[in-house]
Amino acid sequence: MSNDRQTGLLTKGDPSLETQARAVAEEEIRKGALEDGILEQASANAQTYLRWFFEALGYKQMKFVSPNP
Repeated sequence: MSNDRQTGLLTKGDPSLETQARAVAEEEIRKGALEDGILEQASANAQTYLRWFFEALGYKQMKFVSPNP
């Protein structure tokens, strides 16, 4: 078969089911990360690294702007 998944002899399967399930799972992971503060911590870590990186290149001032969710 050329499909990644095999279906039973008596079932056709729903080709969009995996896409829907993946979208729901991604949204739940995003919600959990927001609730646990993981995204804020990731942003702070990224800013710390980028500040170090740009200071090493000679930049003295920088401003980080976060997009609105």
